[in-house]
Amino acid sequence: FNKYVFLFLFGLTTIFEMARWPLYSEFYNRRSKSFNRATTLSLANFVKGLLDPVILGTAAFLISKNITYPFILSLFVALTVVLFFRLPHDNLKKVKYNKKS
Repeated sequence: FNKYVFLFLFGLTTIFEMARWPLYSEFYNRRSKSFNRATTLSLANFVKGLLDPVILGTAAFLISKNITYPFILSLFVALTVVLFFRLPHDNLKKVKYNKKS
């Protein structure tokens, strides 16, 4: 594949992931009880902090082999999250958004 195709796919998955974040934030805030909401969000951020150096280190190693390999890694990680860690459809219906008039 062309490296520009991977760059486009990476950008597309990044946009989709960023568009999903407000939904996850709203989901956490609605589903978590007030006494453990901060703990849940803190632990999620902690796990992200642990995984970032591993993923970035792997990407740094891969870029030394071929410039397209980090794009493949990013696409794989993004697709893994989207496909295997999505919210059940029933939970999405329970989230109600405040509409500003």
